[in-house]
Amino acid sequence: MKTDFNLFEHSPIPTIVSDSSGKIIFRNKNTNGLFYEINIPENINNISLLFPFFDLQNPKKNQILNDKKGHPVAIDIETVNYKDQNEFYLLFLQKTNQNKFTEKKQYVIQQKYNVFEDFIDTIKEGVLVFDANGKLQFTNKKAKNLLEIANTNRKRLEVWELFDYFISKDNWKENINSLSLHKTIKFTFNKNNKFYQAEIRKKIYETRCFYLLIYNDITKKVSDNKIIKEQHNEIDFLHKNFPAAFFQLHVTPDKESYFEYVSESFQEIFGFELLTYQSKWDTNLVLHPEDFDSFVEAKNKAISYVQEFKFTGRFELTSGEIIWFDANAIPIIKDDEITFNGIVQNITERKKEEAEISKKRFFNDSILYNIPADIAYFDKDHNYLFINPQAISDDTTRNWLIGRNDFDYCEMKGLDTSIANIRRGYFNQAKETKKQVDWIDEINRDGKKISVLRRFYPIYMEGEFTNMIGYGVNVSELKNLQKILDQSQYENELILKSALDGVVMIDNNWTVTYWNPEAENIFGWKASEVMGNNLSLIIFPKIENVNYDIRDYFNKNSVQFETKKTFEFNAVTKKNNEISIDLTIVSLEDQGFKTKFIVFVRDISTRKVKEKQIRFQNELLVKQNRELEQFNFITSHDLQEPLLTLIGYSNLLKDDYEDKLDDEGKLFLEFISNSAGRMRALISGLLEYNRIVKNKETLTCDLNDLMVEVLDDLHASILETRASISYIKLPIINCYPVFFRSLLQNLISNAIKFKKKAIKPKIILSVKETQQKWLFSVKDNGIGIDEKHFEQIFIMFKRLNNINDYKGYGIGLSHCKKIIEIHNGEIWVNSTPKKGSTFYFTIDKKI
Repeated sequence: MKTDFNLFEHSPIPTIVSDSSGKIIFRNKNTNGLFYEINIPENINNISLLFPFFDLQNPKKNQILNDKKGHPVAIDIETVNYKDQNEFYLLFLQKTNQNKFTEKKQYVIQQKYNVFEDFIDTIKEGVLVFDANGKLQFTNKKAKNLLEIANTNRKRLEVWELFDYFISKDNWKENINSLSLHKTIKFTFNKNNKFYQAEIRKKIYETRCFYLLIYNDITKKVSDNKIIKEQHNEIDFLHKNFPAAFFQLHVTPDKESYFEYVSESFQEIFGFELLTYQSKWDTNLVLHPEDFDSFVEAKNKAISYVQEFKFTGRFELTSGEIIWFDANAIPIIKDDEITFNGIVQNITERKKEEAEISKKRFFNDSILYNIPADIAYFDKDHNYLFINPQAISDDTTRNWLIGRNDFDYCEMKGLDTSIANIRRGYFNQAKETKKQVDWIDEINRDGKKISVLRRFYPIYMEGEFTNMIGYGVNVSELKNLQKILDQSQYENELILKSALDGVVMIDNNWTVTYWNPEAENIFGWKASEVMGNNLSLIIFPKIENVNYDIRDYFNKNSVQFETKKTFEFNAVTKKNNEISIDLTIVSLEDQGFKTKFIVFVRDISTRKVKEKQIRFQNELLVKQNRELEQFNFITSHDLQEPLLTLIGYSNLLKDDYEDKLDDEGKLFLEFISNSAGRMRALISGLLEYNRIVKNKETLTCDLNDLMVEVLDDLHASILETRASISYIKLPIINCYPVFFRSLLQNLISNAIKFKKKAIKPKIILSVKETQQKWLFSVKDNGIGIDEKHFEQIFIMFKRLNNINDYKGYGIGLSHCKKIIEIHNGEIWVNSTPKKGSTFYFTIDKKI
């Protein structure tokens, strides 16, 4: 349809064209001044910004605007809408004290407006809507593309994630709280080296507040005239280059019809001219003879019932060429006259493709609907796209399941979802590994329990996962079928059972009759290279260290009298590399087959290397244990003995000669005695540390009983410090009781020892159960630990405090750490100086 834009530009009535979302597509120049009294800013690009309380779907004529002096003026809005695949609106504005425009003008404008249905994609603004919490509620296509917003994550996005202008939710709240219905927030942002001007307005819809953000590209500012010129050019380009032709068909009151307008592109697309203002136009359409009657019937029906015209048919040109077309038109009634505004497209290529697809689909459906197996086709999200009758025989259920998944099916049938969870797991496995996955389903079918071998095969296109093929076959009768299989079937079944190994078949002379792909992988020889050759000469040639014939070896071991025997050999590959193999030979002598032996081969070279490494590690471990035992012996005997002597003589010296020593000599003697005692304590602590090993079985231990023993041991310290120790009912766990008792005693003793002066120690022991571990905590109100020492406190002999203030040798926490490690756990601390510490540790439930 050809549009005269001068009609819009020079009309005395302010005119606005909007799409269904309220975005302004076109406005004539009179909207800028509205009779030189009303000021409508030119940068307004959405009806909701101009008329906040106006609803296109439920329009109210009367609206209020302010004139240039700020006085309110009542405005009447006449709304005309046009519906096809999209929806557009014409808004005619006038003051309430002026006469309305004539009905004829409205009719003309409405007819001319229909061209905008193909112009809507040229809108330049990006639109986003947020709620009061800053969450994204809506975005148009322009904003989606610029901000790279996917449909799947739109509802999870927040305004400060999209625009740096807002720092956080609190910052967003602070900004919008200052907004009223007539105020805006304006800011600019940069994206892809372009600058955009954004404006946010507050909107209230059904008592809820929303915030409309509209942005424009301000990288290059152009004048209004240039914009209008560009729009004209785009419309002209659309009419000339869009792969369809536009038309207007006018129908008179006596049902005569003629074309008022046909776009120039019609002749270029279809190869013949369609003249305007000809009453017998349908006879000149060069319609295919088989389509003429149905076309006339569809046209007359659309005219008679004033309804949408739709038709798909063929043109037959004088050259004999057949062109498929698709025509659609919408009727508009005015003064008992009808005008159909429509579009006609060339769909010849599409029809050819549909015909080809139909042929392929018929062929594929013939196979899929008749193959004796369950076949299903899924999208990338595991929803069914196709199911054959062998999978689900009921047509209603099968059609219902399209677009749904196994979880929907279980819910509909009231079934447990365990089988759906299993299938989803295999689906994800095939998707992630990019390999087919096989499994067995046990299901009930027609009242019988059957086993179905299922397979998922993933489809990837250009590296992207697109679909999944599901396959299932009933294998319940497999064992019965095995009894009646012929020789070839029996041999193949044995091969299938050993598919993970190399499979070689030989006759009585050890000549190779079968060589499977895994044997090719192991030895490097293709089947064509070894068939008919002697197996022993292929994999056991007479080389150094292999100077026997395999036949002689088997004969010596009486293989022919055994159905199965396994050996280990060193074999040689095609590349002359020596490998270790595990070889199992199955005799078929008693079966009467031509094939006398089946040989199963497995490459165990890697296993042999690992076994060698394990032997080496074991030997190294034995050596280290001996060295550790020797160290323990030296520590317990050789080091302790001179210390005991030193301590003994220092005591004798103190007892017998103390009165003969001056004060300085007594001080030196005390240093010697204290140092020797401290050395003895350190050696004892080291010995105890080395005894903490997994040298016995764990026992079931009630920690409540164990805790009673610990508190008895610490009774004197508890009374002296007036410490308070509390705990809830403790669990029964598997542990090393002696070590665990030492663990609790050390942690509680430390909590008592490192108390604040004049403050009673308060200690809380608690425990939580997780799926795999027990989580314990020991909390105190003591002196606390600086964060920089958190790691050091678990090091043997490491002290943080003056020995005169807090006794000890820095051994206890290192013991705790080792005890927890043999329980497969971890220990750590959270602490604040002068506020106390909390020690956490875990114990594995399965040590």
